[in-house]
Amino acid sequence: MMKKNYFKKMLILAIICLGLNQMSNAQCNASFTYTLTNSYINATSTSTGTLSTTEYNWTLYNASGANIGGFTSYGVLPPSFSVPYNGTYSLTLTISDSITCSNTTTQTITVSGEANAPACNSSFTYTVGSAGQVSFTNTSPTDPLANTGYAWYVDNSYIYGNSSTATSPTYTFYYNGTYTVALNVGNNLAGCSTSSSQTLAITNANTVPPCNSNFTYTVGAAGHVDFTSLYTGIPHGSTWSFGDGHYFSDSSNISNTYLYNGTYSVTLNVEDSAANCFSSTTQTISITNTATQPCVPSVTFNMHQDSLNPQPGVWLVSTYYSSQVTSAVWNWGDGTSTTGFAPAHTYTAAGNYHICVSVYSACGDSSTTCQNDSLFRMAHNSTNGTNSIISLTVLNVNATGIKTAGNETAQVIIYPNPSTGLFNLNINSTNATKAQINISNILGETVYSEQEQINNNTFSKVIDLQNLANGAYFVKAIVDNKTFSSKLIISK
Repeated sequence: MMKKNYFKKMLILAIICLGLNQMSNAQCNASFTYTLTNSYINATSTSTGTLSTTEYNWTLYNASGANIGGFTSYGVLPPSFSVPYNGTYSLTLTISDSITCSNTTTQTITVSGEANAPACNSSFTYTVGSAGQVSFTNTSPTDPLANTGYAWYVDNSYIYGNSSTATSPTYTFYYNGTYTVALNVGNNLAGCSTSSSQTLAITNANTVPPCNSNFTYTVGAAGHVDFTSLYTGIPHGSTWSFGDGHYFSDSSNISNTYLYNGTYSVTLNVEDSAANCFSSTTQTISITNTATQPCVPSVTFNMHQDSLNPQPGVWLVSTYYSSQVTSAVWNWGDGTSTTGFAPAHTYTAAGNYHICVSVYSACGDSSTTCQNDSLFRMAHNSTNGTNSIISLTVLNVNATGIKTAGNETAQVIIYPNPSTGLFNLNINSTNATKAQINISNILGETVYSEQEQINNNTFSKVIDLQNLANGAYFVKAIVDNKTFSSKLIISK
């Protein structure tokens, strides 16, 4: 009787295993239906072989093959795409799951009965007024649905776009000279993108001043210092860095009060795009008539997953050490410790750890900061789920340069790093005339994007991201067809 029950159990187990094996090899098939309602494509997935963790990626293309819309979800959430113009569109659905399979399907959708797409043309006129003021009028064909965007540029610097002033802006040129004005016209839904430009001469404004970022200063009582910029141009774009963590923008004359005695490096960056002026000057000042700085070392830190690393178990530690810190010891909460400012550590398993860092100064004082951190891996990223090992790296606080592989024709520097979110970006290049700067958070979301002009092989700018939360951000600079990248730490 026991043998009979044993073989019966083994047979049932074999059937279950066979069923699981067939499920793991199951095939998924992407399919969907759609309806056209009030200028919208409403799609519904009819895919088969999907799981609760299946990812649905929808992409809509116009007749020229341009991506005009996308939608991603981890459930069967029906997307809706705006198609206000007549034409032929392609809608693609890709379903994927790390356990089963990946499959793609595309359907061609013809839209009629809507408005015809606007003509893809750019044109404008202008009238020169007094004191360098110029009025522009957009004469491009009118979009009946107002989906077309307009962007105005003066010598590649953006001035207006996508607002009530975009069709007929007024712009004041501060300096005499010859300028190139461009109007970019684009309509993503209609697949339209074009540009036109005109050259105009300004003779009734001011003479272009020398590009001079020099300054003078007068040390007063109790650490008070008055600074005066020698630049005679427009003050906006000037940024002061006083060397004590204080910054100030857009002023020719400014004061700063230093709390402690010491030697400070003061930098004035002058950035007057109207005069093509990009200049930086640094002077060292000595303060001897205020208080002595206390010798109190301190440290703050926070944990975040490294979204740029393909391994989901990689975590980064953003740190800020005070200037008095000369050494640090990290206690990882698993019975081990490491000495150094930027160590690395690997945990045998994910979990909650009480992490402490002790910092020491040359005068003998010390302090310790601790916090509890839950270090984990997302289950859908790993078959081992939360039991997987965790790799942790403390970011090197002394790394301020932005580097890339290969023979470099440019140098990109950010400082200070870490910062409060207000930092300098300097670019030196022997070849490039433009630089594209992109900054994103750990989720890959863009928080800053600008194209900058490089004049006389040098560009310098103070970027203000003080409105962002503490943590790690990623800076990418595209210069001379090369990408330079670095981590930026914001700690306030």
